[in-house]
Amino acid sequence: EFKGMIRLAHLYAVANRYTRLSPIAVAYDYIEGKPLSSLIQQGKTLPVDFFIELELQVSKMQLLGIVHLDLRNMGNIL
Repeated sequence: EFKGMIRLAHLYAVANRYTRLSPIAVAYDYIEGKPLSSLIQQGKTLPVDFFIELELQVSKMQLLGIVHLDLRNMGNIL
């Protein structure tokens, strides 16, 4: 995970403040925001542009050889 974060450091949609705690653990600074899951539960909607930008950022990750395997968990999207 740490090596992947280094490769993604230039993307603004990816947390860029993190520390390697051990060979298998990474800690991230707290990121204030509301997860997409809470907005869905509240019945709120987001503009289409949000999802277009999300798709663009995920595509940039994939072009770098990184795949996020847990984007279906809406709690992972702030």
